[in-house]
Amino acid sequence: MSARCFSGFLAAVLGAVLSAASGCATLPGGGELAAYTPDVDPAGVQLGFREAPLVAAAAPAARGILGGDKLHVSLRGIPNPEEIQVEVNEQGNITLPLVGPVKVAGVSSSEAERAIERAFVDGGYYRKITVIVVAQEDYYFAQGEVRNQGRFPLVGEMTLLQAIASAGGYTEYAKPSRVKIMRGDQILRYDADRISRRKDPDPLVKRGDIVVVERRVFL
Repeated sequence: MSARCFSGFLAAVLGAVLSAASGCATLPGGGELAAYTPDVDPAGVQLGFREAPLVAAAAPAARGILGGDKLHVSLRGIPNPEEIQVEVNEQGNITLPLVGPVKVAGVSSSEAERAIERAFVDGGYYRKITVIVVAQEDYYFAQGEVRNQGRFPLVGEMTLLQAIASAGGYTEYAKPSRVKIMRGDQILRYDADRISRRKDPDPLVKRGDIVVVERRVFL
């Protein structure tokens, strides 16, 4: 092919490419090269994955007053305001001055307040009274070879290992195989090493318990 023919052929090919970029191309023989059109509309293509919808976490149910709960009841707006510490008995009642037993189990603190107010007003003791009910936290105590000795809140069904962890864990002088729980007149002894290895069950700590981690004899 001569240089002149090759230049003409190159110009024809270049023109075809430029025409294709604008939507159609003119072939060297005079025909048209149609612009490429996809068989499937990209906007209608479904991707192979779908974003999972966001699901709002369910709010935890509010805990009502239960038998055994300790309450602080404030009686205000009366000639002689009172601050009363009471415990809900097995029947779900608390006993208050003048009105006697009031059912509070199974309801919220605000509902208990209204029930106590009604008891005083309906009983004819006061025309108006303001009642504030606050549930007191349960506590246990940690002593001995734990990093933080003292009183700690008892949250839910707390086990012995959880109670020790909440008190900061063991000191370097602790003997985990000798741990005791003092519960009233009882002394319950446990091997926390075996418990941590799942050899023994992890017992529950109860309100007012004193957890004592003993000290190693040989340091």
